Amino acid sequence: LDIDELGKRAMASHWSTLTKEQQARFTTVLRELIEASYVRGLRANLTYSVEYASEATDASGNTVVLTKVKTQRKGKPLVIEVEYVLVSSGGSLKAWDVRTDGVGLVENYRVMFDKIMKREKFEGLIKRMQDKKAKS
Repeated sequence: LDIDELGKRAMASHWSTLTKEQQARFTTVLRELIEASYVRGLRANLTYSVEYASEATDASGNTVVLTKVKTQRKGKPLVIEVEYVLVSSGGSLKAWDVRTDGVGLVENYRVMFDKIMKREKFEGLIKRMQDKKAKS
């Protein structure tokens, strides 16, 4: 997962207003937050399998890989479709978005980050992210 690209796209118009130092600080905290969240999610579902269902190119030229995660919830079988949106970078493909139920991380983060940036500015956003990470 290319968290730098995900963060840049999620910050949208705010990205260009940040200094290089703020951008680096933001991506560091975002990486820590996402990694902590994924580790927690993996620990919660230790029994799962992943099926690679398809690969296609979307209208923007991104490669979209559809996977099906097979697990259980409350003892019942559960299949979760997860799409990885990839972009070619330096001769390899890197995921910059992950979509579940048609909604991506970038879109979710963009809406949330925009609201916080408008009300609390950059320092408020970083504080919220660090507080959330501390709770995970």
